Amino acid sequence: MNHLNEDKLMEYALETSISHAEDAEIAEHLTLCPECRKRFEDLRKDNEILGSIQPLRPALSIPCQRVRFNPVYRAIRIAALIIFGIVLGSAGSRWANRQPATVSPAYVLLSPPPDSVAGCVVADATLMPKELRR
Repeated sequence: MNHLNEDKLMEYALETSISHAEDAEIAEHLTLCPECRKRFEDLRKDNEILGSIQPLRPALSIPCQRVRFNPVYRAIRIAALIIFGIVLGSAGSRWANRQPATVSPAYVLLSPPPDSVAGCVVADATLMPKELRR
């Protein structure tokens, strides 16, 4: 015979079982099995003892004040955030606005280098060949 586990007995003792068929099955088992009946009676007594215990003090309840926001304060907060964003953006743009790097133009020579079959060479702007100066 399979004995009932503690969970099933506790559900039956607390009357929280799901179906009536399961209740009938447990009741039938308790009439036939003295060991499960003894465990069930112990659980029921423990439940009665625990249910009859009264606390020494009432439970603490801390009242929570409800905070209401005034529309004027909300508008001031929004304005402060906007001003802070403008100041932060201005400071960031001044920091990021630096002088650009100086770029010198490069010139293309149409004659290939002596050891290559390529058609172009890029030279520095300060070194202009005589053919390009005019």
